[in-house]
Amino acid sequence: MKIIESVKEWNLIKYEAVTLEYIELISEDIDRTKKTIEIVINNLEKQEESDLMFSKKQAAQLVGVTEETIRNWERNELIPQSLPYQKRFYSQAILKRMYVIRLLLLNGYSIMIIRKFFMHYNLGERSNAIESLINPIFVHHLQLE
Repeated sequence: MKIIESVKEWNLIKYEAVTLEYIELISEDIDRTKKTIEIVINNLEKQEESDLMFSKKQAAQLVGVTEETIRNWERNELIPQSLPYQKRFYSQAILKRMYVIRLLLLNGYSIMIIRKFFMHYNLGERSNAIESLINPIFVHHLQLE
């Protein structure tokens, strides 16, 4: 809006300043996206698995979310669902996935984008998974095929 206002006022000095400010914001967003993707991929590819299992309450506390949030992630197929009315326990791999989901949500990604990311990642399509985070149009295009 600041750019449009400066053009409307024909204030070229203001136009240059707000345009440069906008370009800087876009650059920061691109850097943040790249860092997020690097953290996500590195976290998922670590192979430090153990036999530890965590209850929903423990998992929620460790990840920093509510138990209802974890239920929501199950309903949205971001993490595997247990059988109905069965006490849920989560492996360290699922806990790691929860951390990634939380990180992506905190960085502004939608549940739909995160689902597409994991769909590609689980199929071994690493480049498509990364592309789904970088380019939402790519995700939309894949849905149409």
